[in-house]
Amino acid sequence: MSIRLWSDGHSFPGEQLKALREQVEKGDVEIELLSPRTTLVPATCFTPDEAENLLSLAGQPCRYDETAVWSDAWEGVVAVMAIDRATLEQLPKSVRFTSPLLALKTESPQSVLLARYENLLYVKVWDMRLRLAEVVRVETDEDLLYYLARLGEVLPLRNYSLEVAGEEPKSLRKLVKNYFK
Repeated sequence: MSIRLWSDGHSFPGEQLKALREQVEKGDVEIELLSPRTTLVPATCFTPDEAENLLSLAGQPCRYDETAVWSDAWEGVVAVMAIDRATLEQLPKSVRFTSPLLALKTESPQSVLLARYENLLYVKVWDMRLRLAEVVRVETDEDLLYYLARLGEVLPLRNYSLEVAGEEPKSLRKLVKNYFK
């Protein structure tokens, strides 16, 4: 079972928590955590004791009411994310976490992968290897376009293929089409 959890100071809805506990009794549960404080770390450099420090080093420290959780290693990378402590306390101990940053994959040697979930934009840039993986808060379409304009100052986006995912991928593709071929 996979459940999406938004962690931005909100607690887990009661009816979903009940369904989650029932599912945990049946087997493994993985929660896709949507959090602006997310970073990817090479699995060889990751230890659970250092999770919060790794977020801080990435410029995304946990707030006073948050703690760090992490994904299983996936293709040599671990996603480290911040979650509200009260929310985490409501969850069964056996749940595992994942991030959209892990799921964004491409076969193209030069591409920009975008996934928008509410006001979070997950971005991965591939140029024969991973160049960028980050989560950006975008409250409006203008914020998203501003971010792409700034990214376009660093990378020749018109030379990259665009891949989109997340909520409403067709509207996201339409919005950003001017930055790509």
